[in-house]
Amino acid sequence: MKSLDSVFKIKDNNKFGDELRRYCAAKKREFKQPLTEAESVFNDLVRFGGLIAGDGFISIFNQFFTPASFSKVCDALTEVGGLKLRDLLREAWSIYTKDRDPITVEQLQSISVRRFNSKERMDRFDEIGLEVEAEIQRQYETDNIYCAMYARLHRAEFSPIAENS
Repeated sequence: MKSLDSVFKIKDNNKFGDELRRYCAAKKREFKQPLTEAESVFNDLVRFGGLIAGDGFISIFNQFFTPASFSKVCDALTEVGGLKLRDLLREAWSIYTKDRDPITVEQLQSISVRRFNSKERMDRFDEIGLEVEAEIQRQYETDNIYCAMYARLHRAEFSPIAENS
């Protein structure tokens, strides 16, 4: 496995993001070491696109995000200039939670998928899902990959795998 320093030297954002994702996964799973806050946010930025592709847009709301992790991802998107994606996610969150703010993890998990406020809002939620998928794809076409940009901005908050593990 590459060292953390060598991963951060990768210039291509797509390759960098992929290598850093592998590094963080190994740190957490193989070496059983906790991720830093920045590493966790990076992982969330990486993972939610894959979850949408695999399980559908709604899955990020009923299976993945907590109120805290959603807020951190939105903050990270703001920081790296992913404002359109952030705004789409916030609009979808508002529809999904029926404008509940604040909302607890328990309340979020108890939301019935089909009990949106109206058919119009449910239709808008589906439209947002398509827009989010397109915006995620656009990152890779332009090499402005938000998870990679976030990681580079927070390099000092990524820590190497401890050698005694």
